[in-house]
Amino acid sequence: MTEFPELEPLLSDPVVTDIHIKPYGIYVRKNGRLEKTSVSPGDLPERLKNRYGKDWALSTGGLRIRGRAEDAEGGTFLAVRILPREIPTFARLGLPGLFERIANFPSGLVPICGTTGNGKTSTSAAILHQINESRCEHIVTIEDPVEILHPPLKSPVSQIPVESGPDGYVKAIKGIKRDDTDVVLIGETRDSEALVAALDLAESGVLVLTTLHAADVPRAIHRMTSMLKSEPAAKDRIADTIRLIVAQKLVPGVAGDRALALEYAFFDLAMSQLIRDDKIHQISAHMRAREQERKSEYATFAGSFGKLLGEKKISRETVEAFAPNPKDVFEGLR
Repeated sequence: MTEFPELEPLLSDPVVTDIHIKPYGIYVRKNGRLEKTSVSPGDLPERLKNRYGKDWALSTGGLRIRGRAEDAEGGTFLAVRILPREIPTFARLGLPGLFERIANFPSGLVPICGTTGNGKTSTSAAILHQINESRCEHIVTIEDPVEILHPPLKSPVSQIPVESGPDGYVKAIKGIKRDDTDVVLIGETRDSEALVAALDLAESGVLVLTTLHAADVPRAIHRMTSMLKSEPAAKDRIADTIRLIVAQKLVPGVAGDRALALEYAFFDLAMSQLIRDDKIHQISAHMRAREQERKSEYATFAGSFGKLLGEKKISRETVEAFAPNPKDVFEGLR
């Protein structure tokens, strides 16, 4: 991006994850915190928009970045996301070694959940990288836009940008059914049509990874069942197809970095039966009980925040601000 030298020092800062370019100033997000820079925007928003369009992703200087331009009162503004500088690994992200099991799933659906900016893309990429390193499978990604580039290692990899339009994801998912695909990463499951297409693919024998906007595991299940409320046997399809749900939060660490809090459930017969019986309200208690029995296939946010606090990676203030139920965290440490 040498034609835009104003951005070079910001892109080269290893802790910058986002750049917000306004007509009146440029802001960066470092370790989750937004701060203003001394860089003048000039006509940078207009130049970037004219050069790359409204939505774009590109590689520059060894980085992969994603940008979006919007017209607003006072002029154009841009949001630029700096994608992980290296393909993430389980160790680098702090994901449990247990997640290596995912690479051996022959089929099924694995939703990675959380709100925007909490690392869903990185976790999905780490899982895909683990598969790419350990198995020879036909891997396809469907993304809007293509974000982290995966070179072929043991596996051939095809990365498909989603066509513009409201049904772009659905068209792409349905299209790869005929491509002899083993593993699919769907950048985001946005609506019921995309979820049905993903379930169809998983039921056909494909391992499907996708991201979903949901705060925790029970809410992810509730959202999926709600999206499919008009679908026959929706709860049975979800119970039979999901292999694992992961939810995550990136929170401020005591060293000025960010720490990863995780909640996850590897599905067993009991978990699947709760969904079939429409007892989603009992899932939280089921997960807590399994975690207290030291079943490694289950983790709750209360347990994860408690572990981070016990290891002095986060503060009590962070627990109070970000944990879904801080009282459960503190009681678990007694």
